[in-house]
Amino acid sequence: MLDERWTLNFDVSNLWFQENTYDADPAHGGEKFTGQFGDEFRVNTALIYKAYTNAEARFRLDTLVELNYLHLGRDKEDGVAESGTGGEILYVMPGVRAYWEHVSFALGVKL
Repeated sequence: MLDERWTLNFDVSNLWFQENTYDADPAHGGEKFTGQFGDEFRVNTALIYKAYTNAEARFRLDTLVELNYLHLGRDKEDGVAESGTGGEILYVMPGVRAYWEHVSFALGVKL
């Protein structure tokens, strides 16, 4: 928390996917094939403002803005990197989040 109403959140994550063997299908000449999704690396940060709180109703409304980076590695089929997969994106996402009882609802727009 930065103060009573403002919070700064930051996280980093990385996912690795195992190779899978898939059953035969017509798109692969009726042969089994192996596939592996590309790795996923994320860096996210958010600035959150506690806009409204009603303790008696157990309700809170936050406004927020996020800055997110996503890097996707290339998918592989039979050990060969697939074209048209992977890449990088940096985006901003303003939004709101409402908390009521034990439930939260969020709405945001990626720009």
